[in-house]
Formats: sequence, C-alpha cells, structure tokens
Amino acid sequence: MKQEMLMLEPTSYGLEGCSFLLLHDIEIRGYNAIKSERGFRLEYPDQAPSAVASGTRLAEEIKASLAKAADECSVENWDGYGAKAIDSSSYVNALYFSQLLPVNIPIPEIYVDPDGAVTFEWYVGPRQVFSVSMGSNNELVYAGLFGANKTHGTEYLDDELPETILDNIHRVFSG
Repeated sequence: MKQEMLMLEPTSYGLEGCSFLLLHDIEIRGYNAIKSERGFRLEYPDQAPSAVASGTRLAEEIKASLAKAADECSVENWDGYGAKAIDSSSYVNALYFSQLLPVNIPIPEIYVDPDGAVTFEWYVGPRQVFSVSMGSNNELVYAGLFGANKTHGTEYLDDELPETILDNIHRVFSG
C-alpha cells in the first residue's frame, strides 16, 4: 500500500514540524465520527473540508482540532473562571500522543482542561465514553464509562501507546 508523509507545522508553539504517516486511502469529509458498516466516517457540514478517511490516520484533522483548542485556550483565564493557559509541553505531548494512535481509531474530541492539560475524548453516548488527559509531565490520566462499568488510572507517555489506553478506546466503540 502506498504511503505519503504529511508535514505538520504547529508554528504558534515554536515547533520545527511533526511528521504524520498517512495512507493513500483518503476521502474528503468533515469532523463528526459516524459509525457505519464500513467503519467510521467523519462529517462537519459547516466547516471547510479536510483530508480524512475511513480506517486511515486522520492526522490533519487531529492537528486542526488540537490547534483550534490550543488557540482558544492560549491565555490565562480563557474560560472567565481562572483557567490556566495551555502549556506548550502539554500541546507537544498531545501532538505526540496523536501520532501514536493507530490508523483505525476514530478522531476524538480534543479540548483543553482548566488546569492547562489537553484531553482527548471518544464519546458514543453518556455511558459509552473514554477520555485521556495529558499535561506537561508525560502522564496519561484516563477515565471511562462503559455501560455500568467504570475505569480510571494513569499511564506514561512513552515510545508506544499503552495497551490499557488502546483497549479502552476500542471498548468505547464495541459496546
């Protein structure tokens, strides 16, 4: 299968650029993940189209969501209640975390917490949700609801995605 490299440059955080591997199986769609028989597709009718694909690394989409969240939360008190601005290390860790996600993972919602950490959330319904928060200390703090079952814990951001995190992401979409 052919592969191409997409160069991402989050210049507002002074990074040189980050490479994400994309497969050629790309469609032009939008943002909301919709489950179908063929996998997941994303649609954001009110926004500009971007490169996404069923079962393919959606690097451009993740980068755009992360950049938007970081831009909206780049100053102290961005929420009017004393929230901390996003830390550049949290942004870098979130970008790195996104590179570790397998190509068949649906795009998460990405937002900044009031403490400046970045959260990735996979949501199917009120009792079918999993989130991972990362700050500047390389900790991945996670929590999930899967029907009547709950999970939470801490893993560390390293060279590969912790299996616990990956298993719980899959769990959101298997129920």
